Amino acid sequence: MPFRRTLVPILIALGAAPTRAQDIQPVFDLPTMAQGQVIGATARAQAARDARRRQPTPDQITACAQRPRFRRQYGPDNPKLRQLEGLCRGVGL
Repeated sequence: MPFRRTLVPILIALGAAPTRAQDIQPVFDLPTMAQGQVIGATARAQAARDARRRQPTPDQITACAQRPRFRRQYGPDNPKLRQLEGLCRGVGL
């Protein structure tokens, strides 16, 4: 009987030890810590690509500069002129 009283608590303690070890979280989780830097770098790269894409080309500048002439020649309700005005607004002219 004394053997059983000693053996049962030992077996319970040995069985509980691995379970408790799984509850310990690492202090520094490097992939999670680096995730913010990766997301930030990706956002900055996308913003730089968008900024380069929005810069008007010399042909766009020329066409947008001629809008008043096209308006006089074709009228303000011309669909092509409206399309040109939308494109010029899209590149910031």
